Amino acid sequence: MKAVPDPRRATLIAVSLASALLLLCRSASAVPTMAPLPEFVATEGAEYVAVLHLDDVVEDREAPDDTLIWHVPAGTALDVTLTHDRHLVVRPPDTDWCGVEAIPIAVCNPAGACATQTLSFRVEPVPDAPIIDWIPSRVIGAAAAFAPLDLRQFEFDPDGDADLTWAVSGGTWLIPSVVDGVLTVERRDPAWRGTEELELCLTDSTGRSVSRGLSCTVTAGTPVTLTFIPNRPILIERGETRVLIDGLLNDVVSLSVRDKERLARAEAPFDEIDLALATHEHYDHVTPRVVVEHLTHSSSWVFASLIETVDLLEDVPGYDGVADRVVAIPFTEGAGADLDVDGIHVTAFSVRHTGAGDNLAFLIDVGGVRILALGDAAFDFTPAELIAAYGWPGRDVDVALVPSRWVELFGGALVTVGIAPRFVVTGPLRECPPLLEVQEGARVPVVVCSSGETWIVPPRKP
Repeated sequence: MKAVPDPRRATLIAVSLASALLLLCRSASAVPTMAPLPEFVATEGAEYVAVLHLDDVVEDREAPDDTLIWHVPAGTALDVTLTHDRHLVVRPPDTDWCGVEAIPIAVCNPAGACATQTLSFRVEPVPDAPIIDWIPSRVIGAAAAFAPLDLRQFEFDPDGDADLTWAVSGGTWLIPSVVDGVLTVERRDPAWRGTEELELCLTDSTGRSVSRGLSCTVTAGTPVTLTFIPNRPILIERGETRVLIDGLLNDVVSLSVRDKERLARAEAPFDEIDLALATHEHYDHVTPRVVVEHLTHSSSWVFASLIETVDLLEDVPGYDGVADRVVAIPFTEGAGADLDVDGIHVTAFSVRHTGAGDNLAFLIDVGGVRILALGDAAFDFTPAELIAAYGWPGRDVDVALVPSRWVELFGGALVTVGIAPRFVVTGPLRECPPLLEVQEGARVPVVVCSSGETWIVPPRKP
């Protein structure tokens, strides 16, 4: 018997199919549509790679732009920001960055339908000028000659250009020349004394160049110089004798990455150090890893500091191989310890650190010039306590390296009476007194150090 179709069932099926088609159509129309976008291109050094108003690149017929939800991934090489008004702002991480980056973005409407697209950004490299790293001033005595200086130790090209050329100009009494990257400086008159500024120029294969001045000085006798390595460290030199104070650093010293590598590897201008001293173990005075690495690359020098500092070195790989050149000094307040290294005499005084903790003050005798480095010595001593405990005024201190607050807070009396040096050297001051008065009416000159500067200690008057 042939079945007869039920008209009610047919009607129900038709309605169901129509509803399904309607839902399908609505679903299809609810998906946002994103316009295809080209690759965004910028040049190295540009502030922005792209600024894109996302409302202009999406369409959803059933959802207003301000109801759409955008998703932008984090952690890309580029700096990507989505503003509250849906502007996509893309910046390079720094002015030297170049390369290609693909960033997927997605947009969803309130119904949960989403569209995605990958945006491509390209930052094209621009040839950079080469770089000359920091070169300390050169100072010699009358009987000495300027040693040849390999300038290639201080060159760097961001583009990896290996074809760099050095040139030098300037000089009236000095005759400078550069051959194969090595600078030689001679005097026209052996009797000449004074300072001249030379101009060094480094040029790459594209003709881009950079210049830097280099001060060269000839003095009577054998000078003692203090070079203020950018930020904190001080290098004391007399002839071939070199003492570094609070200089084996990585984290806070204001040197380039390349200079920090030279420091760790004991390369110029940080080579041939006879004695390195650290006043205490704080991170802004010493980096244990740098101490061990520098000792490893230079077999002829000694490091001395507090026992607490040496304890930190013991945890650094490779320490066992250099431990015989490390001197640990115990902290005994009011007492000193003596150290002799290659003709350098040092007396270490145990002086409290500002606030709390231990600190050493070093009295360094280099060729008869006595330099007292206080580190972070507490400034709440009275002059009487300093005189009684350490007897500094009777030790003929030529230069006192003091924290700036010692001068600012006490007007210099703590230094001039408690130490009685010929000169006071300090960091930048808010108000810099050119002279400090002593109770007896004598005056002590103040030298304010600048990063990278080399200061010649004036000799004692006969």
